[in-house]
Amino acid sequence: MDISDAKKKMDGIAGKFASIIQSSNYYIGGDTISWSPYRPGIDKYLAYAREYERLLNDRQFSFLLIDDSFIQFYYKWDEKGLEKARLAYYPKPLKVVENKEELLDFLEENETDALMEFYFGAVDWMESGVDIVNTSHVRLDFDRDVEAHSSCHLQLGAINDLRIASSDLINPVIFWHWILRQVMREEYSPMLASNIVEKFLKYEFSRSVLKFSHGDEISLIQSCT
Repeated sequence: MDISDAKKKMDGIAGKFASIIQSSNYYIGGDTISWSPYRPGIDKYLAYAREYERLLNDRQFSFLLIDDSFIQFYYKWDEKGLEKARLAYYPKPLKVVENKEELLDFLEENETDALMEFYFGAVDWMESGVDIVNTSHVRLDFDRDVEAHSSCHLQLGAINDLRIASSDLINPVIFWHWILRQVMREEYSPMLASNIVEKFLKYEFSRSVLKFSHGDEISLIQSCT
């Protein structure tokens, strides 16, 4: 997949799924596909609700969906081919339905010493009117030149030590389908009945993906079909 092919895939997503997209914000410039304005890096040690709000306010997304979740697509090429990629999904934060009294009763009954500092921090947040959420993002990262870990892997949130090696670097259309058919099933499923959408997806699933062998990898392309 080169930058011209990737642009066609992004345009295809924007056009064929416009009814479930609030805002298309992808950007093609030089040897890169990203979003505008692009800010590199991952926010670490932030509560997810704060991370989500920050990224949303700074328009750090390729597509903002109608349920206020968003998707990032980042690809960078050089003279050798694809150098880096990042495909990420950020759901809208899900508020934990638990009140302060229930949490304090739990602490008194269970004497959870190992997490006492965290729990009392959570109580302080609740007393200050801060919502506690239990959601995070998922992303597929690729770095051609990395040697310290697998070049292609799934990560959950900002847990850097947990990398799930992937045998496939799937294209943006397949990632889009993998996410949307699960998290927006009610809105997305009827769209799959369209002949235009069906042909579009069939063609994209027939396209080659970058393959890797780490010895303990999972196959994303199989889980997407």
